[in-house]
Amino acid sequence: MQSKPKFLVPDEIKELAKRHLQGKFNVRDAALIAFSGMSYLTLLDLSLIRVKDLLTENGQVYKQTVIPAEFNPNGKQKVLIIPNKPPLLELTEGLIKWRNKENLGLSNLGTYCGLNPESRFFLDNDGNEFSLTPRAKGNKEIWNATNETKKAL
Repeated sequence: MQSKPKFLVPDEIKELAKRHLQGKFNVRDAALIAFSGMSYLTLLDLSLIRVKDLLTENGQVYKQTVIPAEFNPNGKQKVLIIPNKPPLLELTEGLIKWRNKENLGLSNLGTYCGLNPESRFFLDNDGNEFSLTPRAKGNKEIWNATNETKKAL
């Protein structure tokens, strides 16, 4: 008999994210864990979010924003809510500070907290975008944007 999957409750997700606040990529890893567990966005969604999707031009974190429809294979927008309380807001602000400190995806415009508004919000260990792109409904392939290759899921 197949067992039911175990889903983490918010307190367990917060604890898991907190345990990942060690090491060089601590803030990014903790933020990815918290966002994936509390925002109902997939890792593909998170890899595609741009700085301007989460921040206003003057650097404020949107409390509610819409993730563009092209990110979703079914062509529908998703709503992302970042409440005025921990952990998502704190981790978002921490990731902004960390990116500035590490000089990752910066801009000289003086807007968006010094980050390039077109850059992805979550970057890989080398400061590059995760090499995934959105796929169309029914397409079982993901393009690796870095190498321009594709792989079947």
